[in-house]
Amino acid sequence: MNNMKSLINRRTFRMHSNNKNTSMVMEEKKEKIAALIGNYFRDNETMSYINSTMSKFGIKSMFYKDINSKCDVISVIIIFNSKSEFEYEDDAFLNYAIYNKVPITAIYTDISKSSEIHENNFLSGKVTSLWESLPSFENKRFTVPTIHITINELDQVVRSNDFQVGTNLDPSDYYILKN
Repeated sequence: MNNMKSLINRRTFRMHSNNKNTSMVMEEKKEKIAALIGNYFRDNETMSYINSTMSKFGIKSMFYKDINSKCDVISVIIIFNSKSEFEYEDDAFLNYAIYNKVPITAIYTDISKSSEIHENNFLSGKVTSLWESLPSFENKRFTVPTIHITINELDQVVRSNDFQVGTNLDPSDYYILKN
């Protein structure tokens, strides 16, 4: 009985029934996850920083290959830098997320100022050149809310909750304006 009690304490369940004559069914609530796309080994320090930042706001983030069916992906975070190399599986996962209308946060770790991400009302060549090895991002990112930021702006984006599933933002590219 003690094992059952600890199992119930660790998991959150909700109960539902079709009518009064049927038995109750227990379903486990899915964990809300921000999926990370990047080079697991090369971007390890950045991924640790992202995990720490997300956890401050009660959101768990994990490398997309570690996500299972017990998770609800509420956001995708892509790490771009001069050493970015993406594989077919990275692109396939991103394509699936975009198809399911999951908002995207693109973090440019080689860029320190937000003004380097955009020039006038356009994204800079410095950032667009990084997208070539991730065709789904390059060709479909505008079909979901997508924000382009530096690593230092992550707190502000997560705090806003605007780039998570269920957002009221229009599908488009976004960036943070700084004076």
